[in-house]
Amino acid sequence: MDAEHLHFDDACFDLVISRNVTWLLPDTKAAYQEWLRVLKPNATLINIDGDYGKDAFTDYSNLPNHHAHHALEDTMLAESENIKQSISINHYSRPQYDLNILKQINTKSIHVDTTIYQRIYQTQDEFYNPTPIFLIALTK
Repeated sequence: MDAEHLHFDDACFDLVISRNVTWLLPDTKAAYQEWLRVLKPNATLINIDGDYGKDAFTDYSNLPNHHAHHALEDTMLAESENIKQSISINHYSRPQYDLNILKQINTKSIHVDTTIYQRIYQTQDEFYNPTPIFLIALTK
């Protein structure tokens, strides 16, 4: 389903969770508004994402040799980079960009955890993604 145009009634969910989605959306504000629209009063939205816009998809030299991205062809990496660059959110610092949007929308409280990746990725394995992820939790 299109995250920016949900096919659900207003105020029908107690919780909305998003994981690595917002950095791919053409209209982040519309998505946040939709997610809040489908939440019941006092319900929670959790968004976990990373500031992937600052990473170059065409350079994986800093990743371990067995990382999955090394198996991708240069043309696919270049195409992925072009797509990423075409999405506006990837030109801003995150999660600050998200917070600026959320402050414009009617929410009761916003909590940001920029260190959650340290608890999730306690050990680095060969498929580890070095981009620190963050968590935003808010109450409608």
